Amino acid sequence: QTQQLARTVLGGTIVLGAYFIWVDVLPALGALKRVSLWGQVSLADLLLSIIIILLATVVATNLLRLIETTFLKRMPIQQGSRYALVTLIRYTITIVGFVVAFRQIGIGWENVQWMAAAITFGLGFGLQEIFANFVSGVIILAERPVRVGDLVTVGGVSGYVSKIRMRATTILDFDKRELIVPNKAFI
Repeated sequence: QTQQLARTVLGGTIVLGAYFIWVDVLPALGALKRVSLWGQVSLADLLLSIIIILLATVVATNLLRLIETTFLKRMPIQQGSRYALVTLIRYTITIVGFVVAFRQIGIGWENVQWMAAAITFGLGFGLQEIFANFVSGVIILAERPVRVGDLVTVGGVSGYVSKIRMRATTILDFDKRELIVPNKAFI
């Protein structure tokens, strides 16, 4: 985690340094606003949207690692609670980043309502298992009936819980193999 954080800080420093070197040329990038891709979306909007997604992804992974290692470990919070909190914040930051990025290129809620309705309809049929695993993952992270490091036996699989994700939990068995168990099996 420290190496990844150091790489991120180094990359951010390089980008910031490049910005200060090229600051005189940046007004020329205003020409990107005149290149229309579709409707009122310009090439500058698309590039800004991509930057927002990359920034949200970097913040969701690296900043949360930094907060977890420096701040949350010193608080009187159990490891399972820290893990659940960091996981939920990571998903929230990623979703907010994607919403802001899509909004930048003109894709707002009013444009995707039909897709939300179709997904909801699809959940009723083909995606029942995925949705059940997702809801089970939220329950596991919130209520913590199973925590990272617990010894569990689920459906003939025994081992220690190494990761809890939104759809599946990874169990490290006694032969050091990682097995993926759907969260629905725990609930």
